[in-house]
Amino acid sequence: MAGAPVSRVNSRTVNLIGLGIGIVSALVVVLASPNHGDPFVFLKIADPIAAGAIPYREFPVEYPPVALLPLVLPRILVGVDAPPLAYEIVFGLMNIVVAVLAGAVVVWLARRGWSAQSERETLVVYLALAFALSVLIIFRFDIVPAFLSVAAVAAMAAGRSAWAGFALGLAVVTKLYPAFLAPVLLGYYLFARRWTAAGFFVFGLVTIVAAVMLQAYLVAGPDSLSFLNYQRDRGVEIESVVGGLALLADNMLGINAHVSFGFGSFEVESPVVDALAAPGFVSELILAFTLLGAGALAFRRDVRSFDSVRPRTLITYIVATLLVAILTNKVLSPQYMCWLLPFGALLPRRQAFLLLVIFVLTVVVYPIAFDWLRAGAPAIVTILNVRNLLLLVLFVWLILPPRVRPAEPQIVAMLETPPSSPAPMPNTSNPMASRRLRGAITVISTAANATVSILARVRPVRPVSWASTTTTGFASAASPWRSTITRKEA
Repeated sequence: MAGAPVSRVNSRTVNLIGLGIGIVSALVVVLASPNHGDPFVFLKIADPIAAGAIPYREFPVEYPPVALLPLVLPRILVGVDAPPLAYEIVFGLMNIVVAVLAGAVVVWLARRGWSAQSERETLVVYLALAFALSVLIIFRFDIVPAFLSVAAVAAMAAGRSAWAGFALGLAVVTKLYPAFLAPVLLGYYLFARRWTAAGFFVFGLVTIVAAVMLQAYLVAGPDSLSFLNYQRDRGVEIESVVGGLALLADNMLGINAHVSFGFGSFEVESPVVDALAAPGFVSELILAFTLLGAGALAFRRDVRSFDSVRPRTLITYIVATLLVAILTNKVLSPQYMCWLLPFGALLPRRQAFLLLVIFVLTVVVYPIAFDWLRAGAPAIVTILNVRNLLLLVLFVWLILPPRVRPAEPQIVAMLETPPSSPAPMPNTSNPMASRRLRGAITVISTAANATVSILARVRPVRPVSWASTTTTGFASAASPWRSTITRKEA
């Protein structure tokens, strides 16, 4: 028990240090004033729609239909003729509001016991992570599907499985990645044999996805699915795992890596990319099956011990699933870290701190030093690969089985160590102590005599329900005892 306050102090100190790191990271991005990161890239989508053009049918869009709402709404609010800066301000303010809402949901989950830390510490961790990613939260819209995803988990915590499916469905048609979370959230119900809740969850998810996509199909026809082809045809993005290895091979082995712009991002072409195609596919399968196996074992272990999957186990495998989706993707844009933000704040302190380090390294690569990365600067290429390696380390850390806590040493000592000497005899040489001892003996003796007298007059009576089932042997064995009591009464 003496160590508990120290543990709380250490946890609070580490979280405050993390908050300081997050704030400093945000200030460095502001002071560096990089040329990258503004949301003006979305104006090519927002301006035509605000002017009356029909997306998908009249011009291609790389995002699912609901993503158009956070992209177009700021342009509608400020007006089509407003300068781009006005669009940037409104766009950023809207994302800040969504980030605050996501933080409120995270704190609510912590209050319900869905966090590995206390409510206050969870809030501090969320603020630290949010500050570290502030530029990506403000200038990209990935915080929107992240908010919808954590809202789905909050609906599960509230016992609203249909609303959970509805929220996750909205996240899927905002950005595709939340579809990877559907099996995890569904497994939360299925392993506990909550069939009705699982059915409502699937109903909500399928209903919203089908409704949105059907409406888009009626408007744009087959072109409404063009965003799927867009993602399929993209090349290897410079910040992905394979892209980082190609740049590292260019620095260390002299294998030429060519960086070019396409599909809205910088892509890398190298013989290393082709050489890693088959091993990369095998690695993806290993990660996927490892995730499935470890998750099934963890869910089953929880159900055996607690009759349901523990919330912290669910959060752990949500983060692990997102990490697999990020690591195995040929595109690893920096804003993908926003996917991890709300759930990372619910992790244990050390894992959340590692995630903070990953976030800081991400903003160092983009937007602070992105021009150097494109030029193949060895230091920045190394930082990128360290970031990607830490993502893998965090995944392995999350899926490792929990350690069994050893028995308390104090309790073992009490049970296994016999006393070295007998207990000391009370001191009766004092007259006062002697009188107290004689008084105590008198009281105990009087009470014992009265108790024996009362018990001697008690005549046991066999219950009526036993009369018909009592055997002859039991009656004969009980009769001498009853005759003895009778003689004492006589």
